[in-house]
Amino acid sequence: MPQFRISAAIFAFAALIAAAPALADTFTLNPNAVKLNGTKVTADTLVLSDYAQISFTPTGPTTATFMDAGYLPVIGFRLNGQAVTPSGYLAADGSGWGAYIHYIGTGTQTLSLQGVPVSATYQTLTYDFIGYNGLAMFDFAADGSAMVGGPITDVTTLDTGSLISGSLAFLPGQLGPTINGLAQASLTEVKLQFIESNPAGLNVNFVHPVGEYSFTSPLTLRIAGGTSSTATIVSSGGGSGDATVPGSVAVPEPASAALLGLGLAGVAVLRGRCRAAAPPQAL
Repeated sequence: MPQFRISAAIFAFAALIAAAPALADTFTLNPNAVKLNGTKVTADTLVLSDYAQISFTPTGPTTATFMDAGYLPVIGFRLNGQAVTPSGYLAADGSGWGAYIHYIGTGTQTLSLQGVPVSATYQTLTYDFIGYNGLAMFDFAADGSAMVGGPITDVTTLDTGSLISGSLAFLPGQLGPTINGLAQASLTEVKLQFIESNPAGLNVNFVHPVGEYSFTSPLTLRIAGGTSSTATIVSSGGGSGDATVPGSVAVPEPASAALLGLGLAGVAVLRGRCRAAAPPQAL
């Protein structure tokens, strides 16, 4: 059966993702300064989970638009590759604090029936970086949109931002295709005392292997959970990589163009996440 060819550009994109942590800047978060129940934490990486819905609208035989919306719970921190466990963060008894990123993005994707280019590019993306006291829970509403609830208080918008650049790819793996994405966004401080550095941007690196995503309909993709996605806070003057994906990926071609039309989002626009969900709802 014919397969979509793998271009050198996709391997370059994968190498860029692998190299992203080397570009990270160290940052210090001070939750107590914004009335969150925790101590300072110094790290260079946020470890993320992901709860999102991606909806696709075909615009032609090989093209579509997409909307990606959801939540990226911050489930941990790393410094120089090692886990950092700040006091009070995600305390099981609900006495501590936590954080998540709420985002909405839209974009376009193309897929060649001959298997030459596969690409997905964000056109818009906005996010809020939110802190809270308690212990949040993430799930999906009846309409499929991601939602957050749980016994949380003092919900505070800490930072906001919007898209600089972002792209997605569907990369082959031993157990099946993995969703990879890299999104770069600006960062505007709402609570200036929360980040004790000079933040200028947020880079989000989405990674979702088989088992973390599924199609809930032919044109709707759900991301649920995971621990492989990360984000870095870039300081003013800090480095960042180009998030463009110009190549194609190796994915088995569907048996017919009709099936391909129904599932083109699953082959082409797969993300990772820098993903319309409503504002936070109670579970």
